Amino acid sequence: MNYNLLDEPWIPVLFRDGRYERLGITDTLTRAHEIRQVAASNPMDRVAVLRFLLALLYWCKGNPPRDAQTQLHEPLPSTWFTALTAHRGVFELFGSGKRFYQYGGLGKKKPLSVNSLIHEVPTGTNINHFRHSIDGEDGLCPACCALGLIRLPLFTTQGGQGKRPGVNFKPPIYLIPAGDNLAETLRLSWMQIKNLGAPIWNRDTYHIPIDGEILFLEALTALPRRVWLRNPDIEDRCISCGRFTDLVRECDFEGAPKRELPNSWQDPHVVYFLNEDEIRSARADNTMKPGGFRTDRPWSRLMERFLGAESLASRDTDTRFLIVGFASDQTKYIDAWERTFTLPANTNRIAASDAIDRWSAAGARMPWRIKHPSPQRKPSSNEKAIIGSIRPHIEHTISSNLTELVTWDDESWNEASMEYRKLMEGVAESLSPGYSTAAVRRRGYLSRVLPDLSQKQNDVSETEPEDEEDADS
Repeated sequence: MNYNLLDEPWIPVLFRDGRYERLGITDTLTRAHEIRQVAASNPMDRVAVLRFLLALLYWCKGNPPRDAQTQLHEPLPSTWFTALTAHRGVFELFGSGKRFYQYGGLGKKKPLSVNSLIHEVPTGTNINHFRHSIDGEDGLCPACCALGLIRLPLFTTQGGQGKRPGVNFKPPIYLIPAGDNLAETLRLSWMQIKNLGAPIWNRDTYHIPIDGEILFLEALTALPRRVWLRNPDIEDRCISCGRFTDLVRECDFEGAPKRELPNSWQDPHVVYFLNEDEIRSARADNTMKPGGFRTDRPWSRLMERFLGAESLASRDTDTRFLIVGFASDQTKYIDAWERTFTLPANTNRIAASDAIDRWSAAGARMPWRIKHPSPQRKPSSNEKAIIGSIRPHIEHTISSNLTELVTWDDESWNEASMEYRKLMEGVAESLSPGYSTAAVRRRGYLSRVLPDLSQKQNDVSETEPEDEEDADS
């Protein structure tokens, strides 16, 4: 079967006039000014496609011309992409020769279900999914196979013996500047890079050196898994996208050669922060992990770190960002989510970060605000659990206004604290039932308790659990 990714329609896009189509690589790049965004249903695919297209842009054109940032809305000239035609063979998905993102010479081990490429489709004995599939019967269409392959550099996790994570180790939260069309989105991330290197498809083999510095295009395309797709052998519905077409049902799926990844690599779409003298990347919380309060979208800590990142936040125009998080626990895939956020021009990032810090600290202190008035008594597990149950609802409401909150003044934040008032009456009924004078008086007090935004968090006993990324090495 012939399936060349330059021509075959596999990239889902939404045009600016509202039309949805799938396009090949060439059409996607040359018509990028007509395309509003990558229209994949899973945000992981949106990031993977954008990063793949960015790697192609660097490979074909190199570093951006000086006027690139003044021509954000302009088409990407077709003359920039002559290298695609010249290297057409490296984008073949099937065939006996070199294949796209695949290793020849495998097959010594038992093949696995091709569904291993798609995180949200279960394989083997993984039964705790809303969707169910059967190895050897259900399969993927060639388009979904391609999407699964380009996920590998970004979202591969530690997978057991011999299966190491990608160059970013545990998948971080990705923040990508987003424009009004795909051409602008690519140009916003197209920055001067001192040493580009070469993508792995431009090598004789897909192996990259096992030590030493990893260069920019190597990092964007490095494969932590060795894959070889078996040829399509049945016509049926794709378990991922639902289209009725030729399906691949099996593949070889093995770990890549061990590589000592340098700590010097920093991804341009990742927020880094200093934690105990070690540079860490911001990662999505595992919300299924037992413990205290956790939000499914860790917006407050992420925003504080984002506002402190000069490489991402120092902009003199309003800039919209696509934020994508992938929560995982080793080989368990917990959640994938996305948000869009517009950073207003010339935002006072220090003041905004300080306000968010005070809001987060005030939420963490709420169990102390509602505890029994005895000064020697700490909040009970019941009091902590009740506040922990209402905070996600409040944080969801507040974080839905990310663009506005970075410009809020103290009065606006005080108004935001009133979101607690809607739920505190229920808290009061739960903690102080009955009709005695003391119970009624305490209910009245509890129903009026609001976060105290006057101070930062300064009592270690009141701190929230560590972020998932802070606890991992």
